[in-house]
Amino acid sequence: MRDQWRAARLSAALALWLAGACLDQSLAQAPPEKDDWPARAATLAAATDCAPELTAALDDRHWRVRARAIQALGERRCAAAVPALAARFDAEDWDNQARIIAALGRIGDPAGLPLAARAAEGEAGILRLTALAALGGFDGAQVAPILARALEKALTADEKRLVARHIGRFRLAALAAKLSAWSGGDAELDRDIALARYRTGDQSAGARVIEDFARLDAETQRQLFEDWALQPDARAIGALSAALRSSPPPLAAARAWAALGAQAPLTETLDALLGAEAEARPALLAALRARPVGEAVDAIVARLKASPTAAAQAAYVTILQSLDRDLAASALLAARSSRAPAIDRALEGLGVTPEALKARLSDADLAPAARVETALRLGQLGDATAFETLCQAFASRDRRTRQAAIEALGQLGDARAVEPLLDALDDDDPAIRAATAATLARLGVTPERLAANLDSPNVALRVEALRLLGRLGDASCLPRVTARLREGEPLAVRLAAAAALGRLGRPEAAPALTALLQSREPALRWQAAVALGDIGGERAASALLPLLGDADAALVGAAIEALAKTKSPAAVAPLLAALKRPDWRVRAAVAQRLGEWDDPRIPPALADALNDASALTRLYARQALVKLGVAPLAALLAALDQRGQRGWYSAYEVLRSLAPEAARAELLRRLGSPDPAARAMAAALLRSYRDADTLDALFRQLDAETRYPGRWWLTRAIADFGAAAREGVVKRARSKNPRLRADALRALGLLPPSAESRDLLREALASPEAQTRSAAVEALGRIGDAATLSPLLARQSGGFAVTPDELIDALLACGAAGRAALRQAVPDSDPAVRALLLQRLGEDGHPDALPLLLNALGDPSPLVRRAARQGLARQSDERAAQALEETPEAPR
Repeated sequence: MRDQWRAARLSAALALWLAGACLDQSLAQAPPEKDDWPARAATLAAATDCAPELTAALDDRHWRVRARAIQALGERRCAAAVPALAARFDAEDWDNQARIIAALGRIGDPAGLPLAARAAEGEAGILRLTALAALGGFDGAQVAPILARALEKALTADEKRLVARHIGRFRLAALAAKLSAWSGGDAELDRDIALARYRTGDQSAGARVIEDFARLDAETQRQLFEDWALQPDARAIGALSAALRSSPPPLAAARAWAALGAQAPLTETLDALLGAEAEARPALLAALRARPVGEAVDAIVARLKASPTAAAQAAYVTILQSLDRDLAASALLAARSSRAPAIDRALEGLGVTPEALKARLSDADLAPAARVETALRLGQLGDATAFETLCQAFASRDRRTRQAAIEALGQLGDARAVEPLLDALDDDDPAIRAATAATLARLGVTPERLAANLDSPNVALRVEALRLLGRLGDASCLPRVTARLREGEPLAVRLAAAAALGRLGRPEAAPALTALLQSREPALRWQAAVALGDIGGERAASALLPLLGDADAALVGAAIEALAKTKSPAAVAPLLAALKRPDWRVRAAVAQRLGEWDDPRIPPALADALNDASALTRLYARQALVKLGVAPLAALLAALDQRGQRGWYSAYEVLRSLAPEAARAELLRRLGSPDPAARAMAAALLRSYRDADTLDALFRQLDAETRYPGRWWLTRAIADFGAAAREGVVKRARSKNPRLRADALRALGLLPPSAESRDLLREALASPEAQTRSAAVEALGRIGDAATLSPLLARQSGGFAVTPDELIDALLACGAAGRAALRQAVPDSDPAVRALLLQRLGEDGHPDALPLLLNALGDPSPLVRRAARQGLARQSDERAAQALEETPEAPR
């Protein structure tokens, strides 16, 4: 009972404290008086919104009339009455003072806040409680300081609850952190504190809020729904699901549910849609569409199979209509085998009926693909005429129509389709043969029937039957397939038999395939090697190993690929020996496949292959090392030192990709090498190590480095550290050393831009040092600051702060804004600069420069005209080509 009383008391305060109930009761029960104040009070009730008589009534001689006026002004949110209400405050007793504070909170005008704040910071009592409640009607930013001071006061439990709720409502995260001092004394206060923390972004408090969700008042629940619509919380699924089960589901809850997207349970979404009103349906449908459409369709079809009520059936059909109608129709047709009446009624609702489908088929202009799809649906509805329609399409001369008909016959599942499909296995078109074989497999054609076709005089039929037998994977046909390897069979049949044996993957076929490796026909030997790889195992590997010494590079390549499929340890040593073969094709094939084994002998061999004369071998060796994740450090570092040789770049790529921890110390040592190239290489590789010690070492070397390649790589390596490098870069950007300052400025251009970095770069434009100005321009271009760079274009010819090319490069790097600035500068520039601008805009190739280039063909300066022609030659627009043709170049 005590909790109920306190909840009722707090609700009254949040409703702006005794807003009218007390007054109405006093009006009804007051004893007759000589004063006619009841009539005056009744007149106020009939007044129009914010009528002047309401404000005038604040000066009435009877307190009850003034009370009625205060209440009316607050309810109608009369902002113009705020000064009058504030002026009346001190002349009223405490009860009307409370009503004034409540009215000011209802109105929410900033002019009323000082009075509400004064009352909120006054002595404890009803007036302060009312004022704290009224703060909720004002702007959060204005109320925040008042709430912050309230946190420092000794407040009652109800007042604390009000403060906590306001902090949550206004999302004052800084104040929410201070509420923990109030925790533990009152369960309701603890709930409000958790709510405030949660609404200000503390997700750890969400579990408590969601657990107590049912105990929260309706307004707070609505606010949480709105929060979840903006920032979904999967933990709230239970609370939202319970809200959606109400009839009808609240709109705010439906929007929060939609925000969950694919996380929203499908069952609850469909349940809610059944009882949802029109305004909530779009949000729930959005939640449904966030999931895979097929999943939603299948769920609805499953419900229709369960024979739901007529109203539910109608609702489900409406939902299906809003999803993918074709997908829904296909799913419903596939579900007709359940013989559920609701399925047929749903099909009718989607317009999928025999009459509608036949009417569509009667359209002579119906596209062939649509005709096949319509006939398939007609057949799925049980209409016998669909099979004849599909057979007519199957006889078409159009390949796509025939393919579609073949696939449709497979989906129809009509046994009558088997014979014509078997006849199509020897079709001249390989695409038709492939589609036919796939459909026969779908129809469940047995290996026995296909094996019977192996005796056909039609070679194409035997080849396709063998191929399909291999796809079916039935070992019972192994003897008959193996028999087709014999001498005397056409080569195509023997090849198909070998491929089928590989697809069957039975070890028993290995001896026959091994024997085939002795054939004089290269294609048979190649196919046998591939099939042995598909079978796998040590027996297959033993048969393949002798092929590594064959003179036929294609056969050796097939054997290497097949051995990789077996992953036989016995193959490693022969493959490593083959890596030394003179034929680059063999070496490349070995390097490509060695990544399939986990063997300690392989990485050193691959490291040696990084110096191979064949670029493809080096590429495959590098990829294999990265795939294995192993870096033979000594060999790779040695290769780095041989920069005049072939392998240094591959070694660099392996070290860059793997970034082995064991290499860090050596790279840091090389960072101080007397060899400038070694220092640059070390800096380039240290980009992959993102720890503080490495960053410090890079900064120290940047301070000392004098050679440009090393500084270039050091700058980029440091910039790769991102925010961690900013402080050190900024410090060096203020250095008095021009070289170091320029390097740091370039690094600022590679870091995410900030206000401080922009200021430093702009200041550097005024530096007397040319390299400092150049670095600043380059960096400003990288961060896209066209606004700062554009004014520099006004300094033409020798007056440029940097070279024109540097400035143009930077502006082009700024994208659209930089190109626009360059175009605007063209007309007012002197001929030399104008020519350069046109040349560079033309080289850039953007179509926006075309009008300028066309216009410049008539420029008085031959230098400008020549630049315009060069730029037009880079344009893909036909007008550029036409202008060049119509305006021949003048002789120099």
